[in-house]
Amino acid sequence: MARRVRELGVGIESALVDLVLMELGLDPPEEVEAHLDLASHFLDECRRPVEEDLAQASEKLYKAAEECVRALAKRLGIPETAKAREHGRWYAWLLDKAARRMARELGEHSVKGAWDATYTCGGSTGVEVDLPQVEWLLKYAEETARGGPTARGEGKGG
Repeated sequence: MARRVRELGVGIESALVDLVLMELGLDPPEEVEAHLDLASHFLDECRRPVEEDLAQASEKLYKAAEECVRALAKRLGIPETAKAREHGRWYAWLLDKAARRMARELGEHSVKGAWDATYTCGGSTGVEVDLPQVEWLLKYAEETARGGPTARGEGKGG
C-alpha cells in the first residue's frame, strides 16, 4: 500500500489531515484555523532539524506551505477547494493551481513564490533561504484568515 500511495504522489500526513478534517465536519473558519495551526507546527518542526536532517527540514517546510495554501484557499473560497473535496483530498497539482490562482487574483505573487520555493528547496542553504518565504506565507495566511480579504479577488490588485 505504501508503494501505491507514493506512486500516486500522496503524502501520508496530508492524506490523514484531509480525512480527519473531513470527518470532524468543522465549519470553514475552524478548518482554516486548523490548517494555520498545522502550518505553524510544521514551521516549528522545520527549524529544529535543519542542521541535523536537511531532508526532514525540507519536508516540514513543504508541509507548512501546503497548510498555508489550504487555509488561504478555504478562506477565499477558490474553486480548487471544491475540487479537493470532490477528490477527497488535496493533490499537489491542486495546491499548485490554487497558489497560482491566489497570486493572480490577489495580486500577491509572493504566495506563488513561497509555494514554489518548497519544491526547489535543497540543502541547508535552500532551507535557510526558503524558510523566510514560508514564514511570510504563514503570516499572510493568518492575516487574511483573521480579517483580510473575504472573497475571491478582494486582495490588493484583485
